[in-house]
Amino acid sequence: MLKLSTADSEINEACNKIYNKNIVASLLRNNPKKTYIERFVEENRLECLLPTLTNPLYKNECSKYMKNLMNVLEVFKKMVGKKKFIIIKTLSSYPHITSDIDIVMEEREDVLEISKKISFLKLPIEVDINSVISWTPSQEISKRFIWNNIQYHYLDGEKYLVPNPNLDTLIRIGHVPFELAEIRLGELLHIFSQMSKIDMSALKVEAKKMGWINTFNNMVFIINSLYKSLYSETGRYISFPYKLSYLTLFKAMVEKKAWYKIWGARYIIRDRLGI
Repeated sequence: MLKLSTADSEINEACNKIYNKNIVASLLRNNPKKTYIERFVEENRLECLLPTLTNPLYKNECSKYMKNLMNVLEVFKKMVGKKKFIIIKTLSSYPHITSDIDIVMEEREDVLEISKKISFLKLPIEVDINSVISWTPSQEISKRFIWNNIQYHYLDGEKYLVPNPNLDTLIRIGHVPFELAEIRLGELLHIFSQMSKIDMSALKVEAKKMGWINTFNNMVFIINSLYKSLYSETGRYISFPYKLSYLTLFKAMVEKKAWYKIWGARYIIRDRLGI
């Protein structure tokens, strides 16, 4: 069994690398078992920063993932030629492993064409290509906002288009209530790290335009509350990944009229109950 003080110290040190401010709240329960700590690290996408608290092989896995990521992006870049694409929800302010690479292209026809081509390749990481950003029957972010909020990111000497802080934060805020249903600690700290660069009024205007302003405001309230708890409430235990209440999820689905999502919520309930 790992000592709580040791685990806490290492986790806080890793968190500081993402967002440079000392957490005063408690992230672990009293005397957690090693398996509990490992699960906490993995579920919050901190494994690449904390291989000593999980499986030592993660260090090699993270290195292998980054190499695969660069190789897949290189292949994809050659395949699309001069067509523009944005890498979303994949690259963050800290290293972590993702299950796939999310790509947004300008035209739906390009998505169909490239998806067909790439389906014949055996790539080490799956590529998910879309022309819109949406988790409900209608878009959560307009194409105009997407393509007006991009910047370049350099990876292994190659430059790629990625969301700027405005777009990146709006994507992550929308992803939680409409798809993920929980907030991972790593991703929350990544959002915190970008706060000084965000035009919150622009995000509000876009969320209102796309029909989810109430959900957006609820998410901002939750994020602000978590910030206060993490950095102001000494010793308070906060469970991560932080699970959104069923009421918050229900209100989000109603606001976007995503009725099929309400039916799909049974899987979230089942997972939370451990059935």
